[in-house]
Amino acid sequence: MRRKCLVVILALLSLTAALAVAQTKIVEGQLVTITVRLTDENGGPIAGVLVHFLDETDGVEIGTDTTDSNGYASVVWDTSSASAGTHSILIWTEEADYVESTQTRVSIEILTPAELRLSVTAPAAVRPGSSFVVRATVSNVGQAAAQEVVVSLDGQAKSIGDLEGGKNTSAEFTTASPDEPGDYSLTLQASGTEWGTGRLLSATARVYYRVKMEGIALKIRAPYSVREGETFSFSVDVSNVGESPVSVSIFIELRGAEPSEVLDSTYLEPGSNQALTYEAKAEGVEEIEIIAEARGGGLRATDRATIAVIPSSPPLTQQPNATSGIPPPTERPSDLISPQDATSQSALAQGYPEVQTPERQGYNQDRTISVNISVARGRAETSLSTAPVLAGGGSGGVVLLIAVLRGIWRVNQR
Repeated sequence: MRRKCLVVILALLSLTAALAVAQTKIVEGQLVTITVRLTDENGGPIAGVLVHFLDETDGVEIGTDTTDSNGYASVVWDTSSASAGTHSILIWTEEADYVESTQTRVSIEILTPAELRLSVTAPAAVRPGSSFVVRATVSNVGQAAAQEVVVSLDGQAKSIGDLEGGKNTSAEFTTASPDEPGDYSLTLQASGTEWGTGRLLSATARVYYRVKMEGIALKIRAPYSVREGETFSFSVDVSNVGESPVSVSIFIELRGAEPSEVLDSTYLEPGSNQALTYEAKAEGVEEIEIIAEARGGGLRATDRATIAVIPSSPPLTQQPNATSGIPPPTERPSDLISPQDATSQSALAQGYPEVQTPERQGYNQDRTISVNISVARGRAETSLSTAPVLAGGGSGGVVLLIAVLRGIWRVNQR
C-alpha cells in the first residue's frame, strides 16, 4: 500500500543567493514530494528550466521536472526501496537562456517503520482458582514512533502512551485461573498508530499456562480397642495427590491418651505418600479420640478415629440391683450351708464367676415340697403328712427337712 506524500519545500534556487539546505525525517516506504523554486536575482520566478533530483546516498535518480510559470519544479520520491538512514538529495538545473547552471542539496532521514512486539512473563503453572500476574513488555523495534499505544489482556486494557523507536515499556495484569485443572491460554494484544503515516500498529501474543492438580490426603490407622494403661501404636498416612512437591506440617490431638499432642512434619514429592507411626498410652476412659490435621502449600486435610478402652480387670462381685432378681446375700449358720453353697462362696471370694449347679439354678423359683413320715409310738403306728410348703430355694427345703426329722426323733425318744 502506497503511503501519503510528504511535501518538502526547499529554499529558493537563485544565481545570487547562497545554497540553502533543508532537513527532515520520513518513514521508509512513504511517498515524498520534493519541491523547489527557481528565482532570479530580483526574486522573480524563472520558468522553463529543467531541474534534476538525485539520491546521492543510494545513487538513484529520483526524477526531473521543468519549472512552471511561478518557478516551481517538483518530483515524488518513493522511499520503499531506499535504505534507512540519512540521504543526501542533489538538486541541480541545466543551463538555459540567460540562466547559469546551479545546484543545491537537501538531507532527508529515512526511518524504519514502527513495529510493536510483545513479550510475556507469566507462571507456567498455577493453583486452581488462584490469582496470578501477567507482565507484558511492549517494544517498538522500528525507528518511527508508535503513538497512543494500548495493551490489553482478555478485556483488561492499559494505555502506555507514545513509544519512541527502539524503546520499550511494561504493563502488568492480574487475572484468576479456573477452578478445574487443565491447560489454558490468554490473549495479549498491543495496538497504536505510526507517527508520520497514521498506519495502524498491532501485535498479539498468547499466554499459555497450566492449572495444576493439587491436594493432600490424610488417613488415621488405629486399633479398634486397647486395655486401660496399655501402650499402643497408631499411624497417620499422608499423601500428596498433586503435581508439585509440598512440605506438610502434622498436628495430632489425643483425647484420653498420653501424650495429648503430637507435632511432626514431612516432605512429599508429587504422587507420593508416607506412613508416620506413633505410640501412646491409654488412660482410664471409655474411649480414646484421635484428631489429625495436615497442612502445607495452602492445602489442608483432616481425619479422626476412636478407640474403645477395656478396663484393666473385671469387678470382684456382682452388685445386687432392683431388676436382677437376685437377693442380697444373708448370713447363715455354717451347719446349714450345703457343699454346693460352700463351693459357690469360695469361687466368689476368689473373684471367679459362680458356677450354677442344677439345684442353684432353681434359686429364684418357687417349689412345693411334700414330706411323708411314718412315726411309731410303742406298737401303734402313725402316719404324718405335712402340708405343702413353699420355699424360696434348695437350702430352705433342706432346713425344713432337718427340722422335721429332729421333731420325729424327739417323739421316738419319748
